[in-house]
Amino acid sequence: MFGKLKKIASNGKDHAVSLAVQKAFDHNMKGIGKMLEFRLDSQKKTIHFTVMLEGEHEPLEVTVERYTILNEGTKSFILIDAIKTSRKWIDVLSSQYLVGKKMELPQEYANIIAMIV
Repeated sequence: MFGKLKKIASNGKDHAVSLAVQKAFDHNMKGIGKMLEFRLDSQKKTIHFTVMLEGEHEPLEVTVERYTILNEGTKSFILIDAIKTSRKWIDVLSSQYLVGKKMELPQEYANIIAMIV
């Protein structure tokens, strides 16, 4: 029973974080694109999002299949273990420049990050 309650709480938290990320993306990326969907599953450590980028005819779909959030002092980092997109060339770039690389997350999103961990 405790496991079921934990899953319900986690789903609610993930939904709230997803809405916040979607709003932040749309606010910060005006003129570049619009986020159509953002789904976070903090238990499975997956992220899926779809964005419609300006000048594109089809949305870009991105699935982070595994991630890790690292906290070092007052800084937070994300480490992406696996990622797939709907564009082959982005898959190639992602594997070269994102997968396995520790990337610092903006401090202004520390509260959201703390909710994920």
